[in-house]
Amino acid sequence: MAHSKRNTSLPHFTSYERSLLRTNWGTQRTRLSRESFLPFGSCQLCLQPARAPVVACATNGDLFCRECAINDLLAQRKEIKRLEREREESARRSAEDEARMMEEARVRELKEFELISMGLEGSKQENNNKKRKAPTMEKDAGNGNGKQEMEAKIDAATEAFRQREVEVNGKRRKVFELSEAEIARYANSELERLKKKIEMERAEAKSALPSFWIPSETPGTENQVPLRKNLKLSPICPASTKETRHEYSLKTLVDVHFTEEKSDSGESVSRICPSCKKSLTNGLKAMLTKPCGHVICQPCVTKFMTPETTIDPHRTNQAEGEAEIGRMLCYVCETDITPTKPSKNKHKEEKNNKIRPGLVEIKSEGTGFAKGGSNMAKKQGVAFQYIAPEIIGPWEVDQDSRKRRYGFGVDVWSSGVVLYICLCGFQPFSDELYSMGLPYTLAQQIRLAKFSYPSPYWDPVGDPALELIDNMLTVDASKRLSASECLSHPWMCEQP
Repeated sequence: MAHSKRNTSLPHFTSYERSLLRTNWGTQRTRLSRESFLPFGSCQLCLQPARAPVVACATNGDLFCRECAINDLLAQRKEIKRLEREREESARRSAEDEARMMEEARVRELKEFELISMGLEGSKQENNNKKRKAPTMEKDAGNGNGKQEMEAKIDAATEAFRQREVEVNGKRRKVFELSEAEIARYANSELERLKKKIEMERAEAKSALPSFWIPSETPGTENQVPLRKNLKLSPICPASTKETRHEYSLKTLVDVHFTEEKSDSGESVSRICPSCKKSLTNGLKAMLTKPCGHVICQPCVTKFMTPETTIDPHRTNQAEGEAEIGRMLCYVCETDITPTKPSKNKHKEEKNNKIRPGLVEIKSEGTGFAKGGSNMAKKQGVAFQYIAPEIIGPWEVDQDSRKRRYGFGVDVWSSGVVLYICLCGFQPFSDELYSMGLPYTLAQQIRLAKFSYPSPYWDPVGDPALELIDNMLTVDASKRLSASECLSHPWMCEQP
């Protein structure tokens, strides 16, 4: 009886399967038409002609309405304050948990000391040691040398007890010779040991508890990557991309003064260059002068605003001619916009936070043609979450093509991802994990092997399985386990 072929029955992709892969996975590209671009002078937030226009980024030339920019800044500041409160609350909870754990460790230490002083603690272990050592002691008792050695050890221990000596790092010292630093170090090490023991007991009890719906067992935000204490959060320009991410603030807003011309009917207003009177469009690059904010087309800037390199021989005052060498003046108001060198002291420059003079190109979209800007929209993506880091790059760092060749290490990486999914039920790398605490895209997560074992999904899984996954998902292919080493791993060889 013949059966129809399924998508997974062939060892290779069919043309239909490849078309599904292109439309659902990987990098997506599309060609934009003229209707897909905003006209020149539009706000990047409200997508309307900018009212009271400002350039929010003095280095990137992103154009916004002043009202839209201020509203966005206020919203981002509000979100930053919320994140800072969450960070403080998380730090407070962590400190309380640490204090509670230390207090429990101190109580456990005191209880163990009381039990040992009463002779109730460790009796079972001593009995087991006696049973284990009984044949050896009987054998040594039949030998005269063994009996003499035993008596010598007992005499040495008795003499040391009389002299109130203890053994520290293989040397005998008197009790009063112990310094306070050593006593504190011993106490801290004992507390750390007890704390680890308590954490292990809690993890074992938690994994054995099947009631996953109770509040103490529900997953929370404690297992996420906490924000660094010294991390300064600032508003991000809404027009920036992941590749050109940059900050902006209220102090860096530059007021834009367009030269406007009304039509013959008086109904519409067009923004023109004050020099050549041409309309400013996406096909004509417009330059903004800082800090005065006048807009001039790039050809006029090249003609009329290029700094002089030599002294004009027709000048009567040579001193003024020397002073004007290298100076750049605004075509409209003749404001000095000569670029200044940035300060070497970054803290001083951030404190001043002034707009440096110069020229910046106002960002505009394309025209829909090959010459006037980009007409392709592209979204980067990885075809599968199972791909190894040596396959996706980065190519600009690794120029050796042999390291990018498909090998057995790629299969081991993919097997590690599959093993991760089989044990917990979700992917180790995903674009959905992108957040302020984990600011990495899917490709960056794979390149850096940024994954974790969140609770409670990984609590029942033992350490050998985690060690196997860690060794399989290693960025360096030379340090990654081979297929035979994975099969001979202790976790793989365990009997059910």
